[in-house]
Amino acid sequence: MTLAVLPSPNYTGPDLALRVNAALTELRAARRFATVAALLADTSLAYGNGSRAVAAGDLIEAEGFRYQVAASGAADHNLTTAGGVKLQVRPGPEGCNARAFGARLDGTTDDSAAVLAALAAAVAASVPLIIAGNANLAGWSTPTHAGKVVLRGAGKGLATLTGAAGKALVTLAGGGSFSARGLGFSTWESVCRLADNASTGAFDLLEMDDCRLTGILVSAISDAGTYAPGGITELRFTGNTATACGRTTANAAALRLDCAAIASAFVHDNEIRGIGGATWAGQKDGISLGAVSRTASQSIIVTGNRIHDVQNSDAAHISGITAFGPNVHVRGNTVHTVRSAAAGNVDQYAIYVKATHSLIDGNTCTDAGGNAACIMSKGAPNDAFGPSLSTDDFDNIVSRNVVVVATRSGTLKYTGITVYNGGHLVEGNLVKGTTEGIVEIPPLYAAVAHNVIRGNKIKGLSGASGQNAIGIQTKSPSCTTIEGNEIVGVGSGVETTAYGIYMLNDAEGAFGSPFGGLTIRGNTIRIGSAASASNARAIMLGFHASGSYAGLVVEGNVVEGFGRGLQASYGGTVSGVEIARNRFRNCSVAAYGYSGTAPADGVVDGNTVAGLPYLTAAAGATTPDVSGINHLRTANAAATTIANLTGGSGNQRVLLEIADAFTTVANNANIRLAGGVSWTPANGGLLHLVRMGGVWKEAGRTAY
Repeated sequence: MTLAVLPSPNYTGPDLALRVNAALTELRAARRFATVAALLADTSLAYGNGSRAVAAGDLIEAEGFRYQVAASGAADHNLTTAGGVKLQVRPGPEGCNARAFGARLDGTTDDSAAVLAALAAAVAASVPLIIAGNANLAGWSTPTHAGKVVLRGAGKGLATLTGAAGKALVTLAGGGSFSARGLGFSTWESVCRLADNASTGAFDLLEMDDCRLTGILVSAISDAGTYAPGGITELRFTGNTATACGRTTANAAALRLDCAAIASAFVHDNEIRGIGGATWAGQKDGISLGAVSRTASQSIIVTGNRIHDVQNSDAAHISGITAFGPNVHVRGNTVHTVRSAAAGNVDQYAIYVKATHSLIDGNTCTDAGGNAACIMSKGAPNDAFGPSLSTDDFDNIVSRNVVVVATRSGTLKYTGITVYNGGHLVEGNLVKGTTEGIVEIPPLYAAVAHNVIRGNKIKGLSGASGQNAIGIQTKSPSCTTIEGNEIVGVGSGVETTAYGIYMLNDAEGAFGSPFGGLTIRGNTIRIGSAASASNARAIMLGFHASGSYAGLVVEGNVVEGFGRGLQASYGGTVSGVEIARNRFRNCSVAAYGYSGTAPADGVVDGNTVAGLPYLTAAAGATTPDVSGINHLRTANAAATTIANLTGGSGNQRVLLEIADAFTTVANNANIRLAGGVSWTPANGGLLHLVRMGGVWKEAGRTAY
């Protein structure tokens, strides 16, 4: 029985109850719809009188969602039925559901209007927007919100928002926050674009978790070039996947923020593949976080990410991970294949950190660093600020990283690790297959570097013809220690030079000299090969003619299988050089040699050559070479007069063992013997000589 068949007189008693129940049943049925589409298409509900009349405050249900009827003159409603009834969506326990606003989420129907309305309602109510399906947002018009934008999906493989290229999903005004979880985003310029927040304050929270990014042109979260001058309070980017992003001529990355300050950033466990490409110009990065002001409170942690295949077509910066600012930790990441199609690009990195108080630890980087460095650590947050230094602590640590170059691009020069400016500890890294292993570049605005390079393993270095293969290179070092490193296999025989350890002191003023205080101690350097054996040098010391250097110790190193064990090229003003207790073996050209004027106060002492306690001079040699040795034996078969010992340096001591009956040691301007008389021991003997003021002076003798 329904109201339509009831007679009109008034009733009491049982008939009244029957008729009331019938009326309520009809009323409920009229306000419950099987689908949202059926509700929006309804023309029977109307404001006014009658059995299908509705009034402000009435509740209507459709597909499990609840709606409240708005006043007929309302302007804040969310939906309007075909019959003109205005409705406000009542958020459910989890938030606002896009389906409640009419979104089909079938991946085909353009759901732009419905999702825009749903997003506005969710932000206004400070509740999440639930998207459980695939939304086609081809007609999207990017909204701007200043509140909390919270998006939730059913999982990154189950719900995807596909937009129009060149548009952002949302622009976030200063003071707002953005959070997205369990969603896929495809074909957007960016998911969240940050507006200029100079006057509105820091963005509270920027978060993406368990999301899938496909074809994002600029960045998942981007500042659109405004550099977010008001800063960011917290950034969290975790568990996301990104593929085929950055295919634009603009600077791009899976995540790129160049903001004024990031108080706290945590970027963890993301899978990033295919950023940019060989035909796309502009800066390309897997992850790029830069804080212009670099405030002391900043903390950036980038850990456990996997980044593969970052490319560009020009000379712009390219990297797997770039991070600027103090307190930067980059740990346990894997970066593979970072390369530019431009052969002249000198700005290619797997990891690039410009910070004080940084840690680059336990990362694995392969096939990156062409013409630049696989890992670059700049000790200053900004060149103009200069490094933050301490004599008791290290501001920046580069440790336990693995750098391998197995596939090269053309004839590019590859460097494993470069540290720029002071306060670095470079320890326990493995570098393999590069052209240069570790390079130290001095500070631009401070005279003290205070860098320690120790306990690293560098293997299998090679370069193209005309290049230099170098294990460890230090440029104008100041308070630098190179200690306990193992360098094996430098050069393939085609390089111009192959150096195990190379010290280059530049012209005074080039990096803020004077310099001094380099210690090269306890390193093992084996097997070097260059185009010329003479240019395969285990330790090379180069001093600029216009520079100055004070304090150099080369001590306790083991050298084997190079053309030259140690070669010094003296120039400028050099003092305080000690070359002692090194072991040279199988050096085909010479164990030790130098050019220029050796420092008068230098010490060359206790070195051994070829594993033997002495070196035998060539028969008939009148000026034998004693470079780097302390014991010289003669083996003459005819009368020979030794007029000088060449190659000596500093206060070198030499035991001259005359092991034949044909040798005379001359007393002259080069060799001063006791009594001022030349010596010809009939049956051989021992002569102790000390180099003082460039002259060999007798310290004692023994005749056999």
